[in-house]
Amino acid sequence: MSVTVVPVGGLKGYVGGRDQVEVNSGGTIQELLEQAGIDAALVAAVLREDDELVTVDYRPRAGETLKLIAVMGGG
Repeated sequence: MSVTVVPVGGLKGYVGGRDQVEVNSGGTIQELLEQAGIDAALVAAVLREDDELVTVDYRPRAGETLKLIAVMGGG
């Protein structure tokens, strides 16, 4: 089974501009980000479907959707 990852903003560039990516379930968010090709240091927040904030140690269940919010930069 899989988990749906929805990258927001600049994170889409790491997944070929796609609006969502399916990754294998069973690992932590850190591991899922690696599967998707996204550096965890670029992710400011991960939200579950109910907008609950979760940490990179969270293990999503198959079928869950996670929204990735990018770190903002500037100066």
